[in-house]
Amino acid sequence: AVLAAEYKDIKGTVIFNSTPRHLADIMYEQLSINDPANISAYSQYTAAAKKATFQESKGAYYYGANDYYWASYNSLDIIGSIKESGSPVLIINSTYDNQLFDEDIEQWDYLFGNDSLVTIKCYDDMSHFGYKIDTKVQSLLYSEVEFPPELIADFATFINQP
Repeated sequence: AVLAAEYKDIKGTVIFNSTPRHLADIMYEQLSINDPANISAYSQYTAAAKKATFQESKGAYYYGANDYYWASYNSLDIIGSIKESGSPVLIINSTYDNQLFDEDIEQWDYLFGNDSLVTIKCYDDMSHFGYKIDTKVQSLLYSEVEFPPELIADFATFINQP
């Protein structure tokens, strides 16, 4: 989206299993659920990551990335870039993606549900990487499977649109 806003010859953007929320907020949620004893540390990491700037970065690490990374991340405006690009955007998420939450899907819909240039698709049975999964059998979640034909069709339809 950032490149599409900058380079007008880019004809479209695909956003796959992503979120409009700040990555540090996602990290906070995921780690707080799995490790509630360290919530206060995660809260501090999140605040520091979200306020990181190039001028103040010193190489400190938050969530496995240094503050130079977070400063770079903070300089991006994905939502503004999508709006500014003026080109079609395909957003695909899965309700069973263990990396994201329902609120991420709802946020995309809130931001772009009425935008004629944005197509939002959501699947119930796909992993973070786009593979179909049997959500009822835990041991099959990471099995090797074919890439879903419906996703290939979604990508092809998007790419081939006039």
